[in-house]
Amino acid sequence: MEEILPELARVAQLPGDVGFSYVRALYVRLDNFEEEGKCGFSLMALLRADTPNKVQSELDDLLDELSNKLEENDANFYMLEESELPSFAEKESTITVSTLGRYVKFNIDSVSLSHGDPDVGALC
Repeated sequence: MEEILPELARVAQLPGDVGFSYVRALYVRLDNFEEEGKCGFSLMALLRADTPNKVQSELDDLLDELSNKLEENDANFYMLEESELPSFAEKESTITVSTLGRYVKFNIDSVSLSHGDPDVGALC
């Protein structure tokens, strides 16, 4: 995950403004909360409503790549394939509260801080 997050942060930034990110938060959905056994997952970046479509597409591709790597690196994890799941990168104006309620906000502050970000509220 640490190899993809800096690229996610780069793509999500407004050119010329390192303090601005189109990504509001990263979310994960799990279908098994037990500590043992297989677990299906889905990742989603919640984006600002004004995110350009090109940026949304690039972030979607990066999160797809990250999901594939997670699945490849651990046989206990597999990507959920359900028709009602949103894409990997969704604008806040298109996501419902009901859908968001099936996800848990993923806290990546420790990753952000390890890459030198002094603001714990930013993506990276």
